[in-house]
Amino acid sequence: MPKSKIKFGNQFLSMTFDGLSGELLELVNMKNSDNLLKNWNPLRNMPFSIKLKTKNGSNVLVQPPNRKNVMKHNTLMPKISIQETNNGIKRILIDYNSFWIEDHLSYISVIYSVTIKPDSCETIWNIEVKNNETNYLIEEVIFPILSGIYLGKSWEDDVLVFPFNAGEKINNPIEAYEKGSSTIGWKWQEYKYLYSIDGIETQKDSDDFFYRQCDYSGPLSMMWLDYFDSEGGLYLSCYDDKFMIGSLRAETLGKKRPGMGFSIIKYPQIKKGDIWKSPSYGLAIHDGDWHWASDSYRKWRNSCKSVKLSIPEWFKRSTALVAHYDFKYQNGDIVHKFKDIPKIYKQAIKMGVDHILISGWHKDGFDNGFPQYTPDPDLGTEEDLKQAVRFIRNLGGHVTFYINSQLCNIKYEDKKELIEECSVINKKGEIETTSYGDESITFSVMCSNADKWEEYLINVVDYLVNIIGADGIYFDQLGMAKPQFCYNEKHNHHIADWNKGYRNLILDCLHTFQNEKGNDPILFLYEGVTDIHGEYISAQLISTFFYYHCGAYPELYKYTFPEQILVDMVYPRKNLSMRPVHIAQVSREMINKAFILGSYFWIYDLEEDNTFKNDPEQYEYLKKVIDLKNVWLNLYGQGIFKDTVGIEVNDNGILAKLYYLNDSSNLITIANAAMKKEGKVKFYCDPSKVKIVTCNYLNEPNYPIELVWIPKEESDKKYIEIVIPNYELALIHIEFYE
Repeated sequence: MPKSKIKFGNQFLSMTFDGLSGELLELVNMKNSDNLLKNWNPLRNMPFSIKLKTKNGSNVLVQPPNRKNVMKHNTLMPKISIQETNNGIKRILIDYNSFWIEDHLSYISVIYSVTIKPDSCETIWNIEVKNNETNYLIEEVIFPILSGIYLGKSWEDDVLVFPFNAGEKINNPIEAYEKGSSTIGWKWQEYKYLYSIDGIETQKDSDDFFYRQCDYSGPLSMMWLDYFDSEGGLYLSCYDDKFMIGSLRAETLGKKRPGMGFSIIKYPQIKKGDIWKSPSYGLAIHDGDWHWASDSYRKWRNSCKSVKLSIPEWFKRSTALVAHYDFKYQNGDIVHKFKDIPKIYKQAIKMGVDHILISGWHKDGFDNGFPQYTPDPDLGTEEDLKQAVRFIRNLGGHVTFYINSQLCNIKYEDKKELIEECSVINKKGEIETTSYGDESITFSVMCSNADKWEEYLINVVDYLVNIIGADGIYFDQLGMAKPQFCYNEKHNHHIADWNKGYRNLILDCLHTFQNEKGNDPILFLYEGVTDIHGEYISAQLISTFFYYHCGAYPELYKYTFPEQILVDMVYPRKNLSMRPVHIAQVSREMINKAFILGSYFWIYDLEEDNTFKNDPEQYEYLKKVIDLKNVWLNLYGQGIFKDTVGIEVNDNGILAKLYYLNDSSNLITIANAAMKKEGKVKFYCDPSKVKIVTCNYLNEPNYPIELVWIPKEESDKKYIEIVIPNYELALIHIEFYE
């Protein structure tokens, strides 16, 4: 007779499994004896579920059997074994040979395992699924599943960091998910938007769970999350070095049935006779906050790096770009022509910016003429465009051109064959289409793995770089749009291979357009942020404005990959019709936040709709910020972002971030919006090694002042205390004796 319960773990954490059913029953933090699984729910048997598709097209969800079913059908009982190596590594295997599905015994086999080292708080999970049934296609494997979690005595002080876009941070997610968010509508031209202005946007499923489920990569920038309080946290991750589409899900029933649920979803499409072996998953109970989890994920991600980061030297010293989408709009309106480009550049120079981005330059304009990437004759000739770009380049400036990475307007007869061969075919067997703004304009969504589509885009890049003279390319949607499951059999790829296609596109571009003379490579950046391509792309546009009021937390990605450059949009306070009012209201705050995070500024200059020229006060402020950022880059370089690890501020109204510099000195960026005089920052170090502390500040960035610091010690921790100067933005530089 098997044991009713099986214990497994080490000095850091302990798990209890049901000896009859193989279910996960307990997950205990051995440091404080807290069982994290506090609210059992029969709808979420742990730790896996399998979603099957039947021959008639319906779906069936398979979970570990409960004890009652096992007692009735003992063939459902899994085999459970524990192995241990000589060096103390332990592994538990739980092996199911069959499941009760649709009122009969079905021979789908599942083996899942958990491995733990004696000196580690992280466990490694794996699952293997074999389909021995003709009547079922295994579409999804949901593993690991954790449910009913909160930390300690109360859920109210728990915090969730979730890698939506560049990251979001949600306090008390159990109640925040249940509460949801307030939403406003906003219209600009023919674009109709919905914006959440507070809370967190969630959906509600048929089981009454409030949830967020995001796909990797696109909405999801990384495959990990962390749930923590003051005593430590729970880390869950997926270590998939093939970067297949996957999903992270966080859910709760709310405070009436408190507990968070977390799971990872993969889409293997297992047919009869096939075996699918999962990537490894990490699950840890750790000390400290989310920074521990970020360090752990970064260590794995760096272990599978294969390509060097490609950032042009000029871009490392650049602070911002000015984006012009107002050549030809979707509706055909023209604001600028090619002959205006030199004037546009001179306006950018007055702001302290030597980099412009041009969109709507091609036939039929922005969000209409994709992918007719040749100069629109209404804007001027090809030679006009070449001369304008040459003017900027001769002055040492830089020009980036817009390309959409996945849209093809179905109205073009000469693109019918391209659409037929390269489009995404959805699950219904239809070409996937979409619209933006004017709903009478329809685009086919092109598959990232279609060879002819990649060839088409590379040819456009070649034209812009080698004929027009661009030194930068911006791929819209590439890292932001939701990944597509493509069922087009002509493409010869797995339906979840979307990320691989864009990886190939970017790497082929980098290889093709590296300058053989040893000059800077071409700048490549894209909309969105993802660690799949972040290791080699020049920069990524994170666009925090669209979820700024709903937990936007780009620190999460920035700390995990501190060497990568993130681009963020900044806005004027007045006369901003392109974005909703609540963005204008926090525009200065957003500028300050982007500054201290070291973000590259994306500055729109759309006459009448979104330009700093119509907000003189904010325009002058932005110029000062750019001047200070130029001082930062010229004196210290980008630095390595450490967030708040190693520093503490005594006032929540003051934001501070720490950077490690190449010469072993440190930099602290300060945003003191209220210009408070009593702010202090603790910098943890050996005070005897501190040589001098100086400050460059907003109004006089080229004239640093020396700051007074005081050596102190608390609880065996040494630090210096620095009085924060009452400037809205400042750079504090700490230099050490050699």
